[in-house]
Amino acid sequence: GYEAYRAGEYARAKEVFESWHERDPGDRAVSQSLASSLYKLGRYADAQRLFGSLASSAKEGREIFEGSYNLGNALFQ
Repeated sequence: GYEAYRAGEYARAKEVFESWHERDPGDRAVSQSLASSLYKLGRYADAQRLFGSLASSAKEGREIFEGSYNLGNALFQ
């Protein structure tokens, strides 16, 4: 997933992250990666849903910032 994302293969990355997300929906790193892949694919509404979930469940500074920042970017689109 991460290698595909870094290579710009966002559709492949999304598939891998979706599979991981189904197994462990509470893993914030996987949720973030899936949302980022969706964003890169232009699926802004789907990315908004995940970024919103991450923002609302954030408990500490960096999580709050990243969740809110990414949600804002997705909403801007």
